[in-house]
Amino acid sequence: MTHAWAQVKFIQPNMKNPDEQLVYIGIQNYFLIQNTNGTKILSIQCKEGKIEKISDTTFNFKIPNASINGIQFSYTWVKNGKLQKNIVYPVLYRTATVPDIARLRLGSKSNGKISLAELKMVNKLSLDDKDFKTKITYNILCEVSCKPSKSSDMYVFNIRNGDLQGNPDFQELLSKVSKGDKIRFDKIKVIGNNKTARPLESVTFLIE
Repeated sequence: MTHAWAQVKFIQPNMKNPDEQLVYIGIQNYFLIQNTNGTKILSIQCKEGKIEKISDTTFNFKIPNASINGIQFSYTWVKNGKLQKNIVYPVLYRTATVPDIARLRLGSKSNGKISLAELKMVNKLSLDDKDFKTKITYNILCEVSCKPSKSSDMYVFNIRNGDLQGNPDFQELLSKVSKGDKIRFDKIKVIGNNKTARPLESVTFLIE
């Protein structure tokens, strides 16, 4: 068992921590197979869920419901010229529900309140994915509106690619806002890798 563990390792490269021992319910969980032996792994098995082998070194795993006992894989390979079946991979994966990430996040805040000091440190708009252990890529488009209490001007402008640091209108706004002002984000669209746009609810942040 120890020898097999040293030679074969399953990695989830799309996880923020590639050694995370977790699979999410209802989505494809992508695995990379590392095999220092160089021998081809013929098949991968699991008593729960569905395995889709993509290549000799990659596979997807999807489970529709939570697992009480945890997910454990086994595999079949040829070792020393002999077929070795049902080699148990000695890692037990827990299952988890995909968290709701459909909220706009400024820095570490998604509750509608942010300090002026933290606001000035935010470079990019994000989704509230801090509890989602899988890495995701996306762009955020939106409209920003704000009437600073110390300015006679009403600011209304667009943000592309979630970029706040490189947006001159937003940087000018930062020099005008103060505690008690509100910044509203409207017409929010999140564009993922598949180029499909998903709308989010508008949100207003109060500067504390």
